[in-house]
Amino acid sequence: MSDAKMKVEYGVTELTGKLNDRTSKKTEDWHDDWNGRIMIDGVQYYLNARTRDSGDGEWISMKVVRVPDDKQPKKEGDGDDTAKLDDPNFTL
Repeated sequence: MSDAKMKVEYGVTELTGKLNDRTSKKTEDWHDDWNGRIMIDGVQYYLNARTRDSGDGEWISMKVVRVPDDKQPKKEGDGDDTAKLDDPNFTL
C-alpha cells in the first residue's frame, strides 16, 4: 500500500458526496435545507435534502436526481479522442 494520499474531491471522487447548508438562503418553506452532489459508479447526481417533522420527531428526506450528461465532470483520460475518431478526415 502506498504512503501517497489520494486526492479526494467530494462529490466528484467515486462514492463521495457533499451537502451544503442552504437554510440561511431559503426564501420559501418548500426550498431544500441542503443541496449537493454525490458520485456513484462514475455518474454524478444532485442530492437535495430537507428536515421534516412527523410528530415522532425530526427526520431528513432526500431526493437524488442524475446530473445531465453535458454537466457531468470529465473523467480522467476523457478528451477529444472520441470526437477525433468520429471525424471522417481523421486517420491513425
